[in-house]
Amino acid sequence: MNILLNNPIANLHGSDFLRFYIVVIILTTLSCYIHIRIINNKDSNVPSIPINPDPYEIAFLKGKTTEVVKLAFLKLIQLNYVQVEDNKICFINRIIPNSTLSSLEKYFVDYYSDPKNFHDIINTAAKLKITKEYCHRYSLKLQKYNLLNSTESQINLLKWNIFGSLLLFSLGAYKLIVSLINGYNNVGFTAILMVISPLILYSICHNIRITKNGKKYLKNLRFAFKDIKKQSKHLVASDPKFLLLAGLFGVSSLAGTPYESYSNIFVSDGSGDSGSSCGGGCGGGCGG
Repeated sequence: MNILLNNPIANLHGSDFLRFYIVVIILTTLSCYIHIRIINNKDSNVPSIPINPDPYEIAFLKGKTTEVVKLAFLKLIQLNYVQVEDNKICFINRIIPNSTLSSLEKYFVDYYSDPKNFHDIINTAAKLKITKEYCHRYSLKLQKYNLLNSTESQINLLKWNIFGSLLLFSLGAYKLIVSLINGYNNVGFTAILMVISPLILYSICHNIRITKNGKKYLKNLRFAFKDIKKQSKHLVASDPKFLLLAGLFGVSSLAGTPYESYSNIFVSDGSGDSGSSCGGGCGGGCGG
């Protein structure tokens, strides 16, 4: 017990400990930043912009399986398989042409047979095994072109983040406790650093999924297809460009288009009632 209260760190007083603590924070944060730079700066070029990019691949790069699910349901709405009413989703057409829908979209038509709150559907559909399997090919391709970090790299960076955060928080907490035991109450700045330093580290290390090349690629795609936003107000409802628009700029970009009601779901608070009725808009066609 004596060594816990009587050691070089415990015996550092006031400003001396703060200087030491700040140096540890800087070195820990810098080491994490350098580690990220090393992983992100692999020797590879940013891919050229395809003439017809895959909206689902872009959606997965931008926002994992959740964005892919949002895009899949947009396509189902576009093809009149699905209707949205009062934040609920209803299937109004269950005749599935094999040439029209992907395996994932077909599964959604079969799996979600009853009217449900759309936010609940998004949350569950993104976690389904078939969704993850469907998106796995995108993950492999994007990793191959160094647009996504590999799972191993992401886990490695996460370990750095956790270890660094625990180190910084524990060091600050230890000194704070020792100071209070010894009757020193002027520990406000130490407490502030103890809380802020892990947050700083998190802000640097948390976005470790997309590589530097991946961010550049998304930026290049959005610049190459920036005119699609202007065109969207004049496109017919069946135009496949709506999928590309939502894949690139998010579902919120559908505001002012025939799919504005779908866009509005994701800007609401998501507290809509998930009762067993779809409302007048879905009529008796719900549930098959």
